[in-house]
Amino acid sequence: MRYFGMLLTLLFSLSASAGEYVLALSWQPRFCATHTDKPECPATAARHPLTLHGLWPQQNEYCQIPAEAIANDRQHRWDALPQPATQADTQARLAQVMPGVLSYLDRHEWTRHGSCAGTDADTYFRQAIRLTEQVQQSRLATLLRQQQGQTIPLQSLQNAARELNSQRNSVEFLCEQQQLTEIRLQLQAGQVQQLQLDMGNPRPSRPAPRKALCRSGLVQLSPVQ
Repeated sequence: MRYFGMLLTLLFSLSASAGEYVLALSWQPRFCATHTDKPECPATAARHPLTLHGLWPQQNEYCQIPAEAIANDRQHRWDALPQPATQADTQARLAQVMPGVLSYLDRHEWTRHGSCAGTDADTYFRQAIRLTEQVQQSRLATLLRQQQGQTIPLQSLQNAARELNSQRNSVEFLCEQQQLTEIRLQLQAGQVQQLQLDMGNPRPSRPAPRKALCRSGLVQLSPVQ
């Protein structure tokens, strides 16, 4: 529980103006199985198979971003986006939890989402890093690592996720053809001052597409290869 007390303290530090957040974590083995050409693959290159996709304020996107950068982002020309202004140690830690920096994912995430977090880029990424590290130390992450390459009940994942947040709908599991692709933890920054894992009303204003949610009773976990 010490780790999750730290998690809640960190969430309280997020900008109150941003309100609702989604912490999106990718199951890297599945990502690499379907994106073999990506420089961050194979998944064995990642320190942990559960990796940071992004931390998304839910109210807005592209805050005070020039039109040219928005166009480049939407056309997936992420290498043309400006490098977020982060300290060297932040960038090094980010590479450990977000291997997608090799594909300029950090530039995309700051341009589209981080720019609306109400903080500078270094603070935003440090928050995302620490949140990811806490989830990586959770019972859910341990279960995922132990069961990789196996098919397990969705209920087992949901039960393990309650350690992170006791509201069942506050953690969403995304699948493609029963294969786990992503986990999204829905967070209410303004409610963290209660210092309780139960966030009260966790559903974000823009939930995951319903067709992407894991609906089968069984979920397949791609192995690290």
